[in-house]
Amino acid sequence: MLKRTQDRKTANLSTPNGKASKIANAFSLPAGREYSCPSATDFCNSICYAGKLERLYKGFRAVVLHNWDTLRDLDFDGMVAELSAMINDFRAECDKHNAPKAFRIHADGDFFNMTYAFAWAQIISDNADIQFWVYTRVADVADMFNRAQLSNLAFYFSGDPDNVNEAKALESKGIRIAMVDKTFNMAKESFKGVRCPEQNGAIAIISANGGACATCGLCVNGRNNVLFSTTKK
Repeated sequence: MLKRTQDRKTANLSTPNGKASKIANAFSLPAGREYSCPSATDFCNSICYAGKLERLYKGFRAVVLHNWDTLRDLDFDGMVAELSAMINDFRAECDKHNAPKAFRIHADGDFFNMTYAFAWAQIISDNADIQFWVYTRVADVADMFNRAQLSNLAFYFSGDPDNVNEAKALESKGIRIAMVDKTFNMAKESFKGVRCPEQNGAIAIISANGGACATCGLCVNGRNNVLFSTTKK
């Protein structure tokens, strides 16, 4: 069975002391072109925070590799069955704790092929009571989600200096962009958008109200382009 992952920033419910995630509300795969990130740019590879977490925490690395080994050779129906079982467990845990049903797809990793992307589209469509959000560097996946018009999905194409022209072409189709650069001002030169308030120091990464993403809601609900800075400046 697939394993969910925890991330303080994306937490939909925090522990009573406001310092950790109570519910695992994310799913992750191993990062890198040799695994789940076929469209990773050189810039992306150089700054990948999730890849760094994999190297730092053996337990996290074991989880994402387990998920990779479980999914990579399955057909569409097999993927849907595995993902559905995981999401059903997530819903039950949210109901138990009366927690908001917000789920981050790929705190680590990306869509490694279109069959896998279509499987997620099916899961999202089948679970209208859950709000999903995801970032991807795979242009074909962003196009597919844009055509699907899933009301409970907020998705972003992940832009950086290496793929900025591709990102601009997708923005012209109405697709939201999550742009990362060395500074916020450099990111803003490419796209108009809102600075990530956690990176900008406006809100804590986690509090008694939940993780920064849940507290902010910008990306979770797809309200605007969002800007990230590798230096937080």
